[in-house]
Amino acid sequence: MVPISEPNSEKAPTARNSRANHPPTEPSSTCASTRRNETSLDRPGTPKSVDVQAQQQAWTAHQLLANDEPLADVLERLARHRPGVLMFDRKALQGIRVTVMLPTDDSDRALRLLTRTLPIEVSTYTPWLTRVRLKVPAG
Repeated sequence: MVPISEPNSEKAPTARNSRANHPPTEPSSTCASTRRNETSLDRPGTPKSVDVQAQQQAWTAHQLLANDEPLADVLERLARHRPGVLMFDRKALQGIRVTVMLPTDDSDRALRLLTRTLPIEVSTYTPWLTRVRLKVPAG
């Protein structure tokens, strides 16, 4: 026997996409802001100035722009443009801050650019698993 639902019965809640209520982290190319700088929060309670026009231009040119940001935050943003998993230890990299413009359409190249100037090494195990860590000092 199949139960028949009442016409006035409430529907069960449906799962929502957890990203649906969050704005994108990168500026949209359709954004029409005329303000040069806006303030965002780097950490709770710490205001940080953001150059909106530069972010928009970087986004439309498929570039990731970072201005004195923690490397871990930059890697987190870069990971969104890669297939698979980009692993790194946030605590181990916490002392490294970067000002950089990286290509988002070639994340392997972006990682190579970071390894040229920073004390990090990148290990690719499969096309879907890449690890970034601090270089071990020789000796």
